[in-house]
Amino acid sequence: MKRLSMFLFATAFVTGLGLVVPVMAQTTTKVMITAVDPAALTTAWRASEIIGADIYDDNGMAIGKVHDLLVASTGTVPFVIVTNIPENKEAARDVVVAASDFELVGKKLTLHGGSAAALLGLPIF
Repeated sequence: MKRLSMFLFATAFVTGLGLVVPVMAQTTTKVMITAVDPAALTTAWRASEIIGADIYDDNGMAIGKVHDLLVASTGTVPFVIVTNIPENKEAARDVVVAASDFELVGKKLTLHGGSAAALLGLPIF
């Protein structure tokens, strides 16, 4: 009888272990990689080339520098943080400008209709 109760205990114990062992499901994640056309890269700028770049008005006068870029959750760059270049260097501050307001003219990043005074009128970032 002692052997039978030992056998039943051992069987119940081993069976119980099988119930508490976690089951690990295998999952796979597929990553989609998009091929980039090298021809599209000929007109692209690196962020490292844009950050620190001078910003010019329509007359070719430097009115600010790109301080940083803001990247949206969608992966776009809708805004540029600009440090203005005022006559009074102590008045320099960061402001946010829509990236769509800029145009690359030659090798100059141009803010059409922009001026040092207009940048001073924007809220501080």
